[in-house]
Amino acid sequence: MDVEERNALSRTTAREATVVLAVGTPGLKGLHSLGRLIRELCKLGVKAEGIVPVVNHAPRLGLERAHITKTLRALTDDLNVTNPVVFLPHTELDGALTDGALLSKRIVTPLTTTVTTVIDRAGLGVPELDTPIAVVPGSLGLFDEASGRSP
Repeated sequence: MDVEERNALSRTTAREATVVLAVGTPGLKGLHSLGRLIRELCKLGVKAEGIVPVVNHAPRLGLERAHITKTLRALTDDLNVTNPVVFLPHTELDGALTDGALLSKRIVTPLTTTVTTVIDRAGLGVPELDTPIAVVPGSLGLFDEASGRSP
């Protein structure tokens, strides 16, 4: 029950998202796990046309990438996942994440391009952001540090 409660927010977010990136690694276990993740997302209620398979640490050769795509499609052929597989190169991110540096364009560009394409295809477009509104202190309620709850 404890695990279910902790994952409730993640499940709700995935169900409501326009685009969900399902990330896995190449190889037998990685592709099997990615296929299972996509299947579980669909069971959860995520629309298949909003799921983008992402293979991290992908090989460079086109033949190997084609084999990965074919294998992943075979594992999820009944789910109607139509978005192309995004292949990300092996990039060390630990330093960037630790230092708060910008992520490499090799990682960011393929993801943003694909997500934008999926959003455009869904006819939603990228929402225009209004002028930010400052949050007035005390307007969100109170938080009791001792109990860790709002009164």
